[in-house]
Amino acid sequence: MRLIYEGVLEPRPWLQFLKALRAHLNLSHANIAFHRKYVPGQWFDSVVDTEGELADLADEYLNKYAAIDPTPYQELVPERWYTRSELWRPDHVFYRDYLRPRGLHEAVICLVEEPGGMRAWLTLGRRGDIEFSAEELATLSALIPHFSSSLRIYAALHSASLERDIYKDTLRSFAVGILLIDRSGCIIRTDSTASRILERNDCVSVQRGRLCAKDRTIDRELKNILTQAVEEANVPSPTYSRALRLAEKGQLSVLVRSVAPDAASANEHAAVVVAFLSDTHLEHTASVQRLIDLFQLSPTEAALTLQIAQGHTLSEAAHVLNLSEQTARTYSKHVFAKTGTHRQAELVRLILRSVAQLAM
Repeated sequence: MRLIYEGVLEPRPWLQFLKALRAHLNLSHANIAFHRKYVPGQWFDSVVDTEGELADLADEYLNKYAAIDPTPYQELVPERWYTRSELWRPDHVFYRDYLRPRGLHEAVICLVEEPGGMRAWLTLGRRGDIEFSAEELATLSALIPHFSSSLRIYAALHSASLERDIYKDTLRSFAVGILLIDRSGCIIRTDSTASRILERNDCVSVQRGRLCAKDRTIDRELKNILTQAVEEANVPSPTYSRALRLAEKGQLSVLVRSVAPDAASANEHAAVVVAFLSDTHLEHTASVQRLIDLFQLSPTEAALTLQIAQGHTLSEAAHVLNLSEQTARTYSKHVFAKTGTHRQAELVRLILRSVAQLAM
């Protein structure tokens, strides 16, 4: 049972559970194929444990034999084990030409699904003509409710992970980095954007695990804000949120917020404060190709647009791109027409402040 629930957290989910099943039941292969209920016939992942010579079984199946597989996957009753004799006729080409030549004479299949639409097909195969006994099937049936519960947990974690990645990518598009801070004021996690911001400026840094500003006055204020944020995290409904400019000049700033108690564990090293680090002068991550795709710009028009979005004047952009100022002005008119803007300020706003930024 332990391997079933621990399998949720494995890089290849339930691989150790499959290995244990294969050893206990003397199987030649054991696999789990994951499908989504609303996309029948297409799996989005699979985990396989096989004997060495059967390592390419899944690829061979997908490339050649999936089209003739007679298994009625979508019609199987969930949480019931089906035997080979219920699924495949001995004279069917799938069994005759694919399974039996590989020594896969006996197999059982069980469908497990969770309310959100994730489905998992467990397939266990055995060499030779030794059928799965009633005792073995009873053992497998006793495991299925636990696997069903763990699948629900896995689906919830999978969904949460996907949402988290979407939010992280969105913040990354706007050059906003995230630092998580524990009750002692130490940084416990830094995302890639925050790391990039910290590396590319000398106004703020991490010293002994804590966020520090170069300017002493600003640093004292930053420490005071972080201390208050940690204290506020102890109240039932923290509302503490403060913004601070980290340099007298420039666009480097930080927003500090307390984390609600129900989002933080009792662990003293859990995050209780989140700091959003932003540098609007950070080199823009949009690619020329993305601008070409979004607005049907030419490569030169897209390159010019990026230069303008990064704060360069038309003259400066022309110099960087080795264009004459008149040629750059002509290209800019094309850009304005294609993007529906009329001035450089509007163009910058479109690229840096509109939903177009989310595609960059």
